[in-house]
Amino acid sequence: MVDSNISSVIRFGDQISFFNETIFGFLTADGLVDEKLVVEELDRCNTPPQEFESCVFKFEAPLNYFHQQKFEEYLRNNHGSDFAHTKDVLSELEKEASVEVEQNKEIMNLNRGRELRYGQAFQLLHMQSKKYVTCIGEVEDGVGPISAAIDGNETMAANEVPIRLLRGSPDSLLKLKSPNGAKQDSELVLRGDLVWIVPVFNPKITIRTGKNMLAAAGSEAARAGRNSKATR
Repeated sequence: MVDSNISSVIRFGDQISFFNETIFGFLTADGLVDEKLVVEELDRCNTPPQEFESCVFKFEAPLNYFHQQKFEEYLRNNHGSDFAHTKDVLSELEKEASVEVEQNKEIMNLNRGRELRYGQAFQLLHMQSKKYVTCIGEVEDGVGPISAAIDGNETMAANEVPIRLLRGSPDSLLKLKSPNGAKQDSELVLRGDLVWIVPVFNPKITIRTGKNMLAAAGSEAARAGRNSKATR
């Protein structure tokens, strides 16, 4: 059983690894050349992967992207336009985007060290690539629960949507759910917990690791590996 003392609590800013006990492998990604996430099966007699940085993620507070996306959209839609006609609008949008970036830095600083709870929104930063785990699929109304595949396979099943490492966006907002209701929303997330990862704006989607829905935030197997313990 996981000790529920304060040292076991996951906090914003913690760096962790996700370990799938069924596949027996860590959630990993290159993120630089290949944006797909995979769970690579380990030899049960060997230590964790030598390139362990590719398996390390960080919990970050949810950030705002409205003005940054508005600025980027304006640039795309007005490419090649008369600059004199658009410079005032462009300048204002750029200013608003810059303010939002600075506000996001304050949000991260204010939330660093705060306890993470089930059902609470967060973003998951891949440390090697500095990109966020992002659900890029959409779910139509009336469609039942579907999964988001993390198996490195480009062939998606009809009931699956892809997960990638991308720049931050509203689609990067995630939350943790406890399998089979073992823990309720607002309860603390502890190292060793089995978790489901759920996109905030696509709650019908459960991010699956390979064929399994479970990933362990700092599980016993993960903690046994070098550099795999959650740190602050």
